[in-house]
Amino acid sequence: MYKLKLISGLVIAALLVMSCSMVDKLKEKISSKDKESSKEETKKEETKEVTSTADLEFYNKYIEVSNKVQDAGEKVYKDYMSDVPAAASISKSSFIMAISFKLSADNLERVYKEYQRSLYDGGALSKLNASADMKNEIEGNFKDVLKSMEDYFNTSRKVAEYYTKNEYKNDLSKAEGYDEEMKAVYGKYKAAFDKFSASVKKYKPQRKNRDIESISNPDEKSVAILMNSYENTLDMAEEFYDAFSGLEYNGDISRS
Repeated sequence: MYKLKLISGLVIAALLVMSCSMVDKLKEKISSKDKESSKEETKKEETKEVTSTADLEFYNKYIEVSNKVQDAGEKVYKDYMSDVPAAASISKSSFIMAISFKLSADNLERVYKEYQRSLYDGGALSKLNASADMKNEIEGNFKDVLKSMEDYFNTSRKVAEYYTKNEYKNDLSKAEGYDEEMKAVYGKYKAAFDKFSASVKKYKPQRKNRDIESISNPDEKSVAILMNSYENTLDMAEEFYDAFSGLEYNGDISRS
């Protein structure tokens, strides 16, 4: 009887030890899974944060690019319309100073080459990352802008030299054809640019309007008020710039 109790006790003890061991292993597995899950969530959060930051950087850079390209492109056409009279009114005795037009055409070429290198030759634009849809759409549209810019500045430079070198005094027949070429290349550039600009604005980050009344800390409330005002001012400035940029320049009234 004693031996039976002893054997029973040993079996129970062994079962308890095995049970404890199994519980410990189960705890380790659960803990391990929790850690892995926590790491995975952390990685996802970090990736999300990095992607968000990358998207913001991508957007800000292309807004800068958009503004610079637009200024250069519009300046060329504005100066052409301002410096060069309507083709039908030009004669060999006309005095045409197309210096501003020539300088604007040269500047457009510089801007084109700057961004061509930046995107294709390992420059800043080539190193930007963003979400796939955003990157593909904006970069694809900007490549079309670069192609149109190349045609635009080549034609502009040719036409500008026609007037700055007084070639029109020897051959007036090109004036009307050059005028049509200028309008055509500007139209193609404008269409490509507008599509690119719209794609950039499509991915504009949503601004967070902070609820001032829900903030109790005076310092935090002051910062929130300033940030709301600052971001609202930026939005208003952007809307004003878009409206102003959308105005069509007609130049000489004889052309309208």
